[in-house]
Amino acid sequence: MLNSSLNSAFGINVMGYVSGEFGLGEACRSHIRAMEAADIPVAIQDFQEQSQLNLDNSYAGLLSKDRPYPISLLHANPHPQGVMDKISPDYFKGRYNIGFWAWELPTLHPAWLYAFDLFDEIWTYSNYCAEAISVVSPIPVIKVMPSITLSPASLSRKQLNLPENKFIFFFMFDFASIFERKNPLAIIESFKQAFGTSNNRVLLLIKYRPHPLFGHQEQQMKALAESCPSIRFIEGDLRKDELNALMYNCNSYISLHRAEGFGMTMAEAMFLGKPVIATAYSSNVDFMNVGNSFLVKYKLVTTTENYGPYPAGSVWADPDVDHAAYQMKYVVDNSYEAKQVGARASEEIKSLLSPQVIGQKMRSRLEYIMSKINTPTVKSRQEIQLEPYNLAGEVTVKNQSALQGQAEYDLTILSIFRQSERYVYRYLQQVTEAFELNGGKCHAVWLEGDSTDNTYKILQQAKEKLEQTGNVDVTLIKFDNGGPYWGSIVDSDRWLQIATCWNNCLAGLKPSKITICVESDLIYNPAIIKPLADKIDDKHHVIYPMLMTYDGSYERTPDHEDFHDTWGMRRGNTHFIKVPPYWPESDELTEEEDLLELTRGGGMIVTTYEHQQRGHFETTCCVMKYPSDVKLFMHKGLRIYHPMPGEARYWTPSILLADWERAQLQVRQTRAEKIWLEAQVQAWKKTAQQTQMELARFQRESLLTHSQFSK
Repeated sequence: MLNSSLNSAFGINVMGYVSGEFGLGEACRSHIRAMEAADIPVAIQDFQEQSQLNLDNSYAGLLSKDRPYPISLLHANPHPQGVMDKISPDYFKGRYNIGFWAWELPTLHPAWLYAFDLFDEIWTYSNYCAEAISVVSPIPVIKVMPSITLSPASLSRKQLNLPENKFIFFFMFDFASIFERKNPLAIIESFKQAFGTSNNRVLLLIKYRPHPLFGHQEQQMKALAESCPSIRFIEGDLRKDELNALMYNCNSYISLHRAEGFGMTMAEAMFLGKPVIATAYSSNVDFMNVGNSFLVKYKLVTTTENYGPYPAGSVWADPDVDHAAYQMKYVVDNSYEAKQVGARASEEIKSLLSPQVIGQKMRSRLEYIMSKINTPTVKSRQEIQLEPYNLAGEVTVKNQSALQGQAEYDLTILSIFRQSERYVYRYLQQVTEAFELNGGKCHAVWLEGDSTDNTYKILQQAKEKLEQTGNVDVTLIKFDNGGPYWGSIVDSDRWLQIATCWNNCLAGLKPSKITICVESDLIYNPAIIKPLADKIDDKHHVIYPMLMTYDGSYERTPDHEDFHDTWGMRRGNTHFIKVPPYWPESDELTEEEDLLELTRGGGMIVTTYEHQQRGHFETTCCVMKYPSDVKLFMHKGLRIYHPMPGEARYWTPSILLADWERAQLQVRQTRAEKIWLEAQVQAWKKTAQQTQMELARFQRESLLTHSQFSK
């Protein structure tokens, strides 16, 4: 644990499955590669799992018996009968200790809770894992994704005894990783549904590592595939280069998992440019989306029995076999489009998970820890947790009670009004109920101006009534000159006017634990405030919920034919509902930001730190964006988020993002088809030119032959 006797040398001691030829081993090595790329001094200790293959010698010559650095990373899950049971308690003494954990379910296993006392912070693969751990963690939880690098394949299909002309789907797994979670039966069922029991065009290749405890499941898997000669199994251990060659020589990778701690094989397939078909659930959606892969629908189910470490009553995904079959058939029948998706996947993975990118994030965090270790008065773990740090867009703080003590209000709602008489009473009713549901000290900030109806008068009366309760303060801003008025869609000043209104509203904001931006004409059910607030912990304290009418339907105001002005927008003669949606060119939320997806009411919870880093207030929706020359200033890094209405009544960020990315994919496919057609036209022109040249040559030769014969 943290203490004043720590060595001040910068660097990290890493212990993990360094030589392990399995997922956790590859993840450990990937982080070491990232540390090397960021010039982080590292002392490596190998922990070998006897039940696994330990043949990777990448760091065999660099292993150390010592732990010379003040920070130690134990890259292993804290199973009581696993690594933790074999490590001496002295390992943790005199060091700042980091545990790297990966857990596949949304609720952390209770057997792991004891291990928090051994560490100063936890690192993990994804937002999905971080949320599961953070709920019960008394220490910081930090997302550190693995890095991905793969060497070119050295083996061909012929050398691997694979057919040269078939479209090959590939999947690999280890029975020790729990058969039911990896779910190969769904892959076999989907393949048979898509291509029948005998199809000479395709091959499903499943490489697996057996386990003596799961012989029955192995027989079950092979029995399901028995009637289908287009399914082949590869059993046993292979070297990493052999596995890479199998991946390289396949056409598509598929994983219909029920839950993943990360999804290394999917990321590696994407690195190689393979179109990946996978369940749209758990950690893999941190790097997969409908623009770079073929995600499969699912429904959440509750398990009725124990599966390895996953107890009965756990929740995980049940992928849709019909949809998976459709995706498999699509990538075969539309190989050009599938390759385009694979190419985009490769580009994104190489950017997101490069050793340099991941290494720099780790270095930033380690440098922060070192700055605390090397201060004249070394602070305890609890004191460090109280500080508002958040480095590289990844760090979260679990205990900010001291900071929260500075908050003047428990909940603040901000709104701007113009010509709102027709719905302001309904708005006030919902806001009042929201304050009652939330409890505590609440604050409303209202900006009104340019209204020719009774909006301002109604707000004045509501302010007096709310403040009589003693629990609510209201800041009412009268902004007569250029108030919340924005011109028509074709008005070039529209975006600047909207930005000006919101920033003037923000000027009335005071410190608040939770701040919600509410558009006055988009009323929402106040009952969502409580479940939203329940999801707030010490690291998440800004909410932007999807706004909707009290009964869950969407408000259609008399002024607009569609949902609201951003849904019914026009520019010139273009109605945006008729064209593919788009997002701002920059400043949209990225994979690296700390998002918690909500299951009710939509919207998102985002750390204030993320938006302090952005330095401006922004509005993001499918059709609204501010030009780059509009300067928007903000208070406490707030952001308003406009999801678009659609078939789903309640939106979550992932649904909205998927819808946008699906449209973007369609745009890319259309563009690709256009490029292909243009290439075809050019090819036809070239062929025509060649034909003309051949014809001219034939004519010349004919004339020459004729003249020779005539002599």
